[in-house]
Amino acid sequence: MSMDPYEALAQMKISALCLQVCMMSTDIGESVAAQEEFEQIVENFHEMFGDRMAPGQIESARKDVDLFLSILQPILDHHIRERQEGRSRTDKL
Repeated sequence: MSMDPYEALAQMKISALCLQVCMMSTDIGESVAAQEEFEQIVENFHEMFGDRMAPGQIESARKDVDLFLSILQPILDHHIRERQEGRSRTDKL
């Protein structure tokens, strides 16, 4: 069963923001583990939405949470609008 794109994107965003804090930890082990987990999130994003990334962006996004979020957010916004439009149509029925 595949996850709804909106749900997947929202979860990736929340996880990336939480991991960003962990990556700034003074505990090296925690910081490295958070970086590895973040890189996996970027990989998952690339598998699902790679067509929305310019060539070479994946490498940069693996190292930069803010860059990753700047790529993710417009796609998330698009899915939010789609959901809202879908609700508006059903409300009118």
